[in-house]
Amino acid sequence: MIDILIADDQGMIRTLLIGLCDAADDMRVVAQAESGEAAIGLVHAKRPHVALVDVKLPGISGFEVTRRLSRQVPQTHIIVLTAMEGASIAARAFAAGARGFLTKQAVVHELVRTIRKVHTGRCYVDAGLAQKVAIDHLRQGVNSVHQLSDREVDVLLLMLRGLTAAEISDTLSLAGKTVEHHRRSIRRKLDVATDAQLGVVAARYGFDPMIDGTTEFRL
Repeated sequence: MIDILIADDQGMIRTLLIGLCDAADDMRVVAQAESGEAAIGLVHAKRPHVALVDVKLPGISGFEVTRRLSRQVPQTHIIVLTAMEGASIAARAFAAGARGFLTKQAVVHELVRTIRKVHTGRCYVDAGLAQKVAIDHLRQGVNSVHQLSDREVDVLLLMLRGLTAAEISDTLSLAGKTVEHHRRSIRRKLDVATDAQLGVVAARYGFDPMIDGTTEFRL
């Protein structure tokens, strides 16, 4: 039996994932988490074989959850889920230690297959992104998003959600000066001056921010 943890802040998505897993006779969901912090704690407590982790978890991002758990609990294989379809997002997920990557558009048709493959130690990316990811890895040119460090990607995701520097500092447990350094570095590497420009550039590389009412970007 494959024990599974689901980490997603949307109840509807968790219900869908639970239903798909329960329909398979070799899987069972042993825990659910609505935040990055909860996911990390539950993986340590439950030791599931596979964890389904959404990129845009509240608090600690799915990338950071993946990075920490792949080091701390390597026997739990992580599949990153996202509504975003950028090859750069998949590349970041695998760099963080994920064993699988699925867009939520592919979940219904590919989740069970992906869990089984990842459980056996194989890596898997959904068919719709496979070619994009391969091309992305083969590029010889320098992609500006790829110049960002893993920590800068975490800060970028929180910036796009509209968090202030102080809120980012609390979320990632970083000093205020460190956050400001990352913010300046992100803007320099992406060659932007304003948050609006940052959102537009990030969208080009698959981060797909959405304007929610005013100028606040959310992922």
